Amino acid sequence: SDGKTARTTNGGINWTTFTITANTLNTIYTIDANICITAGISGLVFKTTNGGPNWVQQTTGSNNFISSIVFTDNNNGYLTALGLSEEVRRTTNGGINWNPVTPPGNTSGLNCLATVNPVTVYGAGPNGKVRRTTNGGTTWETQPTIDTTSYLWSIFMVNANVGYIVGNNGRILKTINGGIGIQQISTNVPE
Repeated sequence: SDGKTARTTNGGINWTTFTITANTLNTIYTIDANICITAGISGLVFKTTNGGPNWVQQTTGSNNFISSIVFTDNNNGYLTALGLSEEVRRTTNGGINWNPVTPPGNTSGLNCLATVNPVTVYGAGPNGKVRRTTNGGTTWETQPTIDTTSYLWSIFMVNANVGYIVGNNGRILKTINGGIGIQQISTNVPE
């Protein structure tokens, strides 16, 4: 439901719900057992440092729908928001400040982000777009894919070389060389 998070400490048998805001939250990132960050519409970001009972709103400088938020450690993180361009913001102080980085491109935004280290970030979005920065967002590369039509929903990097992206119509993409030539691994649509 809108503006709520839930926490389990017993593998999902029981959940404790926390109401944070009346607005929609759609992405969450857990740094450790106590530090968690969630985000949603209108540039809203909230952070807890005590496992959920208390949440503090952070100022992002964005008014757009935050589609993804990721961190590499307690201090370094990125968020992306859907809007008129590919908006990405970076924090180096645990979310106290979110500074815009160079926009990766000019599509309506990236749906998801994945980090490899504090300065290497991947993003994926509509029209098969995959972006990568290796310098904290100063410059971005468009990664080659064989798919220029799928809406890409989620990206996960296992390490600096191996990563996966999933998208519409059962699309699964994989890289084994850091995104230089992402390859489709299946044309089957999962049931």
